[in-house]
Amino acid sequence: MVECENGVKFYADHVICTVPLGVIMERADSLFQPALPPDKATVLDRLHFGTVNKIFLEYERPFLSPDIDEVILLWDKLDAAAATADAPMKERWFRKIYSFSKVNETMLVGWIAGEEARFMETLKMNVVAETCTALIKKFLADPYVPKPKSCVFTAWHSQPYSRGSYTAIGVGGQQSDVEKVAEPLYQKPLNRTVRRIPRIRCQIFGLMQYASYSLLLFSLSWPSEASTAIRLSTRPSTAPFSPVGRPPNSC
Repeated sequence: MVECENGVKFYADHVICTVPLGVIMERADSLFQPALPPDKATVLDRLHFGTVNKIFLEYERPFLSPDIDEVILLWDKLDAAAATADAPMKERWFRKIYSFSKVNETMLVGWIAGEEARFMETLKMNVVAETCTALIKKFLADPYVPKPKSCVFTAWHSQPYSRGSYTAIGVGGQQSDVEKVAEPLYQKPLNRTVRRIPRIRCQIFGLMQYASYSLLLFSLSWPSEASTAIRLSTRPSTAPFSPVGRPPNSC
């Protein structure tokens, strides 16, 4: 059974739950009933679900040479020394931007990851646009780089139904942890029977990684109703439905 937050219940013989790993790690205790077994929970603790965001900058006209496809940002030692962990995040977040690549002649996409990417999600679009413009001017040594006419960025960590974008094996973890999570798990039928609610057989085929998402497969068997529930949220976020977490704004 799948029970939604609005109280609607769905009964089925099989349930395919494609929930991102970040959501499972954040809400595993309340998402499934019965809860995932301890051995799988332990393995999940050794996995990480990180954040990689994109910054899209759109311009009125081309300004990069047709021969340039990507501007890679490489800070020198003095600049890098200034970006210590003790410095406020607002003064160093942009140093995690790896590069700006051409999408087409009038659009660039920047890449940023980690804690700095999560911090960027709290900033306004115009602040990000102005910071990116200053970076491009600095690394191209060109004071005439124009401001973008629009700027949007993804905000995967802020989205309640993603909570990140990429899976990684953490320190102390190993490939066998991924395989352990994906191992089939058979839950024996409950020993008690409630009137009109027969016993349930629940088979968890495991957690499988596909790109940046996790896949939990459940096989539920019962004649009509089940005495256990998998609670999945289908209520939309209060924020506008958008992969960037907020509507596009002009910069």
